[in-house]
Amino acid sequence: MLLESNHSNSGKVIRILNEYEVIVNVGKKDGIYCGQKLGVYKLLGEVTDPYNDDKFLGRCESLIETLTP
Repeated sequence: MLLESNHSNSGKVIRILNEYEVIVNVGKKDGIYCGQKLGVYKLLGEVTDPYNDDKFLGRCESLIETLTP
């Protein structure tokens, strides 16, 4: 799972402890602050253009949760 804040800072969800707590690998040193909303995204796959030599176009992600530290 990918963790992003306004798509500028990103990290990973390391462990889900329970319904209300998770451990992530980003924090204050990475610019994350208390009260900031963090989006948790599931990577659905890479998107390529089959009509242009399978040129890589990006990733397809789905927002699965919003966290507030």
